[in-house]
Amino acid sequence: MMKMIRAVLFDLYGTLIDIETVENDTAVYDEIAKFLSYRGMYVSSSWLQDTFRKEVSKAIDKSSEKYPEPNIRGIWFDILRKLENPEHYKINFEKCSFVKDITVLHRSLSRKRFKLVDGALEIIRQIRKNYKLGIVSDCQKEYAKPEIKSLGLKPYFDAVVISGNFGYRKPDVRLFQACLSKLGVNASESVFVGNDVYRDMLGAYLAGMNCILIKSSCINAEILNEKHIPLIEIERISELPNALEGIEKDTSQRIPNNQLQSIKKNENLGLQRSKNEDKCNRASDWNLNDFKSSKIWKLTEPRELSGLVGSLICQQGANQPYHEDNLRNEIRREGKDDRR
Repeated sequence: MMKMIRAVLFDLYGTLIDIETVENDTAVYDEIAKFLSYRGMYVSSSWLQDTFRKEVSKAIDKSSEKYPEPNIRGIWFDILRKLENPEHYKINFEKCSFVKDITVLHRSLSRKRFKLVDGALEIIRQIRKNYKLGIVSDCQKEYAKPEIKSLGLKPYFDAVVISGNFGYRKPDVRLFQACLSKLGVNASESVFVGNDVYRDMLGAYLAGMNCILIKSSCINAEILNEKHIPLIEIERISELPNALEGIEKDTSQRIPNNQLQSIKKNENLGLQRSKNEDKCNRASDWNLNDFKSSKIWKLTEPRELSGLVGSLICQQGANQPYHEDNLRNEIRREGKDDRR
């Protein structure tokens, strides 16, 4: 049975763009503090870093959204208003670009690696001939828009949805639905391509889309497969055209509607992340470097989590299953003093 696919939607960071940020690096705030001194704002880098972290946490706590996305530009606006010294340098915050410039400076200083995923542009050019293309990204517009443009991606995409414009992030289905609406296609006529099982695959699936996972996620894809989430897994983006052909030929796994409804009623699937977990690191999802000082596990790379989960499951035995959500809770308790 042939399936008509009209649109392909992508996650951005980790899927199309290879990026590493160090938002918690004190050196980032040293440089911002130096710049602010030229505007009469004299502040220590430690105060600036601590205040930024607290304001992000406060914004998340105050949000009524299940998956909150704080407004980073708004946070910098509040910080800079507190620091303003009109006698030295008067700033018209409402009309000038000062706050936006600081927001972008913060991002640029924290960026340690930034490039297209190998082969991404060639694949985008290839599939653009046959499909409408969209992006759904957890990010701030002050970051994503110039970064998409600087890497030459902008001309190929018909719709870009950025979580910072909405106040909530993936896996909230509204983000996927907003992009589908812009593209003018139904969920069943679309495919979402991402590298995060939780944010990308679960969110797209609950929105009714077909799913392709590029296997670089820090969360074990087998867990969602055990929950009967139908997705196609590929090793690298160069395999995407063949995967799309497979979906159009309807060779991917399907599940009954009654199971789908059951899954939608219980979105967590053993992978639910709380607001506190979202505070850990806003620069990249589940950057487990924040937990390196844990007394039990020392993880230096997100991808190490999958192997750790597997080994713990084996250690616990069949009579004492060790679920991934339990592991996350223990990591969080052990690493709580080191989190953002």
